[in-house]
Amino acid sequence: MRRYETIFIASPELSDDDVKVIIEKTKVLIEKMGGQVEKTDDWGTRKLAYEVKKKSRGHYIYMKFSGKSDLVAEVERMFRINEGVIKYQSVQIEEEKPVVKEAPVEAPAEVAAEA
Repeated sequence: MRRYETIFIASPELSDDDVKVIIEKTKVLIEKMGGQVEKTDDWGTRKLAYEVKKKSRGHYIYMKFSGKSDLVAEVERMFRINEGVIKYQSVQIEEEKPVVKEAPVEAPAEVAAEA
């Protein structure tokens, strides 16, 4: 399964309970489609860099989860349908590869000069 991060911005007019309902619906959808929610952070209401749907503030929520690629499409479809979500973005997290330190390789010219 692949890992993803999604940040979505909820309308600032929504109450905290309404935002929690959106978060819970998203978690249920992810788990129903065979995914697993790893982390959820509520970053609170912040000023937007530019107006979105005539709003200058938004309630930011960060979610990290794993699942199949069709899961992201379904989560984003749910965000499009929900009028309380004004913006969203999902990205795939690349797996960190262990760094292998290799010994320096001598050039053939250096080897011939030593002989």
